[in-house]
Amino acid sequence: MSSRKAQTLMDAAWDEPDPNRRAKIARTVLEMDLSVIDAYGVLSECVDTNAERVALLREGVLQGEKIWAQHLKPLSKNYFWQVAETRPFMQVLSHLSEALWEIGDQNGAADTVERLLRLNPQDNQGCRWRAVAWYPVLGEWPKVEKILRKYKVDTGTYMTYTKLLNCIRCGTGVDAAFEAAMGRNRHVLKALLTARDRYPGPAPDSVSRGSEEEALSYAIQNLDAWQSVPGALDWIRAPRSAR
Repeated sequence: MSSRKAQTLMDAAWDEPDPNRRAKIARTVLEMDLSVIDAYGVLSECVDTNAERVALLREGVLQGEKIWAQHLKPLSKNYFWQVAETRPFMQVLSHLSEALWEIGDQNGAADTVERLLRLNPQDNQGCRWRAVAWYPVLGEWPKVEKILRKYKVDTGTYMTYTKLLNCIRCGTGVDAAFEAAMGRNRHVLKALLTARDRYPGPAPDSVSRGSEEEALSYAIQNLDAWQSVPGALDWIRAPRSAR
């Protein structure tokens, strides 16, 4: 575990609004103790390239693996999220999955998300939504369907539109899936057709359920998945009577 003095300094860094000062504190923390995992996450947000970001996050994950090695095998169910001290490791691991996807290491990103879901089957971090956006791009539809079954109580926008996309792919159950998805957020189909023109940057950080912002966030993260299914975007463009 990290030293108390280093961790106390890192805790204070979260209250620092200036990212450059926050990064300076994180560097000081790592000079004191390399096992303060939060510091790697902070520094990863202040580097110039994705490659540097990945390197820092991998080092943070490595430190976490050293700290929690005796608990990784065998793994107690839900252990890593029930114990608060494990969460910096889980957060850095989550950030690493995103960074790997951004540099084009799609398989590495997907493997990392799978690891997160194994460590925390209840998925308090929402990694399943990332998984169902990425697996279609990789052609891993059995894994998509497994997640839909496992988290069937999740009837939010991300999962209902994933169900709709899978129904379009399979050619069955489309009408019911469409009604369920529209009941969650009626703005998504339009957002899928316009997302990159309207909002070429990253997805919004904060959204309300059923809002246009949520639809845009979903579309930015899932457009590649929809493009991976032949005819899916044409299905959206077609008049409803012709679907």
